[in-house]
Amino acid sequence: MTILENVHQIFSEVKEKQYSFSYAVNKKVSSLGLSETDLVIAKDTLKSVINRYYFLRSEITDLVDDIESKEADVLVLALAMARYARNVVVNDVINFLRLTKEGNNYSFDIDKIEAKFNEIAKNPTPIPEKYENNFVKKVSLLFSYPEWIVGMMKKHFGSKNTFKTISSSRKSSPINICINPMKAESLPETEFVKTDIASTSYEYISKNVLVDNPLFKHKKIFVMDQMEQLLADILEVNQGDDVLIAGGIHNHLANLLSLKVDNFVNIDYACPSETVYLACKKMSEQFDIRSVKAFESDMDLLKTFVEYGKYDKVLLTPLNSELGLIRQKPEILITFKQNELDGLILGQKNAIREASHFVKEGGTFIYSVPTLNNKESFNIVNEFIAEDDSFELLEEKLIFPYVHKTSGLYYAKMKKKITEE
Repeated sequence: MTILENVHQIFSEVKEKQYSFSYAVNKKVSSLGLSETDLVIAKDTLKSVINRYYFLRSEITDLVDDIESKEADVLVLALAMARYARNVVVNDVINFLRLTKEGNNYSFDIDKIEAKFNEIAKNPTPIPEKYENNFVKKVSLLFSYPEWIVGMMKKHFGSKNTFKTISSSRKSSPINICINPMKAESLPETEFVKTDIASTSYEYISKNVLVDNPLFKHKKIFVMDQMEQLLADILEVNQGDDVLIAGGIHNHLANLLSLKVDNFVNIDYACPSETVYLACKKMSEQFDIRSVKAFESDMDLLKTFVEYGKYDKVLLTPLNSELGLIRQKPEILITFKQNELDGLILGQKNAIREASHFVKEGGTFIYSVPTLNNKESFNIVNEFIAEDDSFELLEEKLIFPYVHKTSGLYYAKMKKKITEE
């Protein structure tokens, strides 16, 4: 197989959700046994295409009419390799394409491709003037986003918030640090800066490698997303509380809640997958946390593990589009399809109803989703509150990723009313 075919295979598996982009670049490519030079080319190509796929695809579509999807992806990867990969020139990529075409009976005209690649390999095609006043099309091409996502966000939040959110998702995020409450101490201002999003939250600003920092080595700090720290504050867990966390990748959050009250709490965490379950167990052992009971369960089976009406605090994060996590998971733009939304929304409606049964009277119920879609957030909660008058809405908020240079998050904090006798 050529290096182009290897990269195409990995990219296809990411598109099919077999594994994440991060795993593809950091693990999968390295397992192919490539030479050091080819390894650099493969990683450069994958990194460039994952962030520029829709823009590159538009260039290929303009070049080749009515092209089949698999062939289009091969050409997208070839153009990305020619334009962005180190240690490779256009002639190398054309040779890869010739060999790939011979082995797969592709229909594209290699001579036409070669001529066009020589023209645009180092000079990306400018956005056509006809899209200058078309916000959705222009932003879609400028930041390589699916048009339907841009259009949906513009409809929900307006052009300004949409542009800021999408443009910020193409920028790297700072390392978010959480203080271990059990070992809390002041942090040196030359290495850490306090943020205003959560009581335990800092950004790591030092140029030194974090894993070499003594505070990190001695478990006085750990890496944790600011939105997770915010949820920990909003839950307001007290000593002796019974807490249920259902869904979401909340292994750090579960353990932070325990640390906040010195293990004097009972936390049941229904993990959405075995991977999350194992990560939670590993962190609990690392920080000597004994009050988090993790198990793998979805909402349909949760009542077989825990009791209705038992919990003082319940946090629900159902399956969602994760559109607020694009900064950390750029593959979402490629893997998530618009036609998946209806199924997710139905699942979210069922999940919020089921999770509400586990809240005791006077207890707190939080619904959270790391997404930027009113249909998965405000609409779900408003419909639930309208249907179930035993809950009152205390607070709801959508946090845009550009505000804190982190993930986007919607949360609604509700309280279950106490029945009058």
